[in-house]
Amino acid sequence: RQWWQKKTAMPFADMQVGLLGNLPKALNIGSMIKQALEAGAFLPAGAVTEDTFSGAFTLEELPNSVNGSLWKRACYWGIGSCAFLEFGSYDLVKILDGEGKPLQPYYDEFVEYMGDVPLFVWSGWENEQAKQRVAKSYERYVNWN
Repeated sequence: RQWWQKKTAMPFADMQVGLLGNLPKALNIGSMIKQALEAGAFLPAGAVTEDTFSGAFTLEELPNSVNGSLWKRACYWGIGSCAFLEFGSYDLVKILDGEGKPLQPYYDEFVEYMGDVPLFVWSGWENEQAKQRVAKSYERYVNWN
Protein backbone atom coordinates (compact mmCIF):
# COMPACT_ATOMS: atom_id res chain seq x y z
CA ARG A 1 0.00 0.00 0.00
CA GLN A 2 1.34 3.45 -0.91
CA TRP A 3 1.38 6.44 1.47
CA TRP A 4 -1.66 8.03 -0.19
CA GLN A 5 -3.68 4.85 0.31
CA LYS A 6 -3.19 4.63 4.08
CA LYS A 7 -6.38 4.44 6.11
CA THR A 8 -4.77 5.20 9.47
CA ALA A 9 -2.56 8.09 10.48
CA MET A 10 1.08 7.01 10.41
CA PRO A 11 4.25 9.05 10.65
CA PHE A 12 5.33 10.37 7.27
CA ALA A 13 7.87 12.94 6.15
CA ASP A 14 9.04 14.46 2.89
CA MET A 15 12.82 14.53 2.79
CA GLN A 16 14.94 17.27 1.26
CA VAL A 17 18.59 17.34 0.24
CA GLY A 18 20.90 20.30 0.70
CA LEU A 19 23.84 20.34 -1.71
CA LEU A 20 27.03 19.81 0.31
CA GLY A 21 25.08 20.38 3.51
CA ASN A 22 23.52 23.72 2.47
CA LEU A 23 20.18 22.96 4.13
CA PRO A 24 18.46 26.37 3.64
CA LYS A 25 18.48 25.75 -0.13
CA ALA A 26 16.72 22.50 -1.03
CA LEU A 27 18.14 20.69 -4.04
CA ASN A 28 15.81 19.29 -6.70
CA ILE A 29 16.78 15.64 -6.31
CA GLY A 30 15.83 15.10 -9.95
CA SER A 31 18.76 17.29 -11.00
CA MET A 32 21.00 14.37 -10.05
CA ILE A 33 19.62 12.51 -13.09
CA LYS A 34 20.81 15.32 -15.37
CA GLN A 35 24.23 15.31 -13.75
CA ALA A 36 24.55 11.52 -14.03
CA LEU A 37 23.51 11.50 -17.69
CA GLU A 38 25.98 14.25 -18.57
CA ALA A 39 28.79 12.69 -16.51
CA GLY A 40 28.31 9.36 -18.27
CA ALA A 41 28.29 11.14 -21.66
CA PHE A 42 24.79 9.82 -22.38
CA LEU A 43 23.64 13.38 -23.11
CA PRO A 44 25.63 16.38 -24.27
CA ALA A 45 26.02 19.14 -21.68
CA GLY A 46 23.02 21.48 -21.76
CA ALA A 47 20.69 18.98 -23.48
CA VAL A 48 18.33 19.07 -20.49
CA THR A 49 17.76 21.72 -17.81
CA GLU A 50 17.95 21.39 -14.03
CA ASP A 51 14.16 21.05 -13.81
CA THR A 52 13.67 18.48 -16.60
CA PHE A 53 13.53 15.67 -14.06
CA SER A 54 12.08 15.63 -10.55
CA GLY A 55 12.64 13.49 -7.53
CA ALA A 56 11.01 13.11 -4.13
CA PHE A 57 12.22 11.12 -1.14
CA THR A 58 9.93 10.24 1.75
CA LEU A 59 10.23 8.49 5.07
CA GLU A 60 7.18 6.39 5.93
CA GLU A 61 6.61 4.29 9.04
CA LEU A 62 5.60 0.77 7.98
CA PRO A 63 2.24 -0.66 9.14
CA ASN A 64 3.87 -3.50 11.15
CA SER A 65 6.25 -1.10 12.94
CA VAL A 66 6.33 -1.19 16.75
CA ASN A 67 7.33 2.10 18.41
CA GLY A 68 8.93 3.47 15.25
CA SER A 69 11.10 0.44 14.55
CA LEU A 70 10.40 -0.09 10.82
CA TRP A 71 10.48 2.55 8.06
CA LYS A 72 10.41 2.78 4.30
CA ARG A 73 12.72 5.26 2.56
CA ALA A 74 10.73 5.75 -0.66
CA CYS A 75 12.34 7.25 -3.75
CA TYR A 76 10.07 8.67 -6.47
CA TRP A 77 11.29 9.99 -9.84
CA GLY A 78 9.60 11.74 -12.74
CA ILE A 79 9.61 14.27 -15.54
CA GLY A 80 8.79 17.90 -14.95
CA SER A 81 7.26 18.50 -11.53
CA CYS A 82 5.58 15.09 -11.16
CA ALA A 83 7.69 12.44 -9.40
CA PHE A 84 5.49 9.37 -9.90
CA LEU A 85 7.81 6.41 -10.54
CA GLU A 86 9.04 4.57 -7.46
CA PHE A 87 12.60 3.32 -7.94
CA GLY A 88 15.43 2.73 -5.49
CA SER A 89 13.32 2.58 -2.32
CA TYR A 90 14.47 0.55 0.65
CA ASP A 91 13.45 -0.32 4.21
CA LEU A 92 15.16 0.89 7.39
CA VAL A 93 15.20 -0.82 10.77
CA LYS A 94 15.93 1.02 14.01
CA ILE A 95 18.49 -0.97 16.03
CA LEU A 96 19.15 1.51 18.89
CA ASP A 97 16.77 3.63 20.93
CA GLY A 98 17.28 7.31 21.75
CA GLU A 99 19.51 6.41 24.68
CA GLY A 100 21.76 4.14 22.61
CA LYS A 101 20.29 0.93 24.04
CA PRO A 102 19.84 -2.05 21.67
CA LEU A 103 16.33 -2.71 20.31
CA GLN A 104 15.64 -6.41 20.05
CA PRO A 105 15.46 -8.51 18.00
CA TYR A 106 16.75 -6.04 15.40
CA TYR A 107 20.06 -5.24 17.10
CA ASP A 108 21.14 -8.89 17.42
CA GLU A 109 20.04 -9.60 13.84
CA PHE A 110 22.15 -6.66 12.61
CA VAL A 111 25.24 -7.74 14.56
CA GLU A 112 24.91 -11.30 13.23
CA TYR A 113 24.45 -10.04 9.66
CA MET A 114 27.50 -7.73 9.86
CA GLY A 115 29.77 -10.45 11.32
CA ASP A 116 33.34 -9.21 11.84
CA VAL A 117 32.96 -6.04 9.75
CA PRO A 118 34.32 -3.04 11.70
CA LEU A 119 31.60 -0.44 12.30
CA PHE A 120 31.70 3.28 12.97
CA VAL A 121 28.92 4.96 14.94
CA TRP A 122 28.54 8.74 15.04
CA SER A 123 27.48 9.82 18.51
CA GLY A 124 27.70 13.60 18.24
CA TRP A 125 30.19 16.33 18.93
CA GLU A 126 32.65 16.33 21.83
CA ASN A 127 31.41 19.83 22.72
CA GLU A 128 29.88 22.95 21.14
CA GLN A 129 33.32 24.45 20.42
CA ALA A 130 34.35 21.42 18.37
CA LYS A 131 31.09 21.63 16.44
CA GLN A 132 31.59 25.34 15.67
CA ARG A 133 35.23 24.79 14.65
CA VAL A 134 34.20 22.20 12.06
CA ALA A 135 31.28 24.38 10.88
CA LYS A 136 33.58 27.37 10.25
CA SER A 137 36.06 25.20 8.38
CA TYR A 138 33.25 23.72 6.29
CA GLU A 139 31.88 27.18 5.43
CA ARG A 140 35.30 28.23 4.12
CA TYR A 141 35.46 25.06 2.01
CA VAL A 142 32.02 25.30 0.42
CA ASN A 143 30.99 28.23 -1.76
CA TRP A 144 27.44 29.03 -0.57
CA ASN A 145 26.80 31.78 -3.13
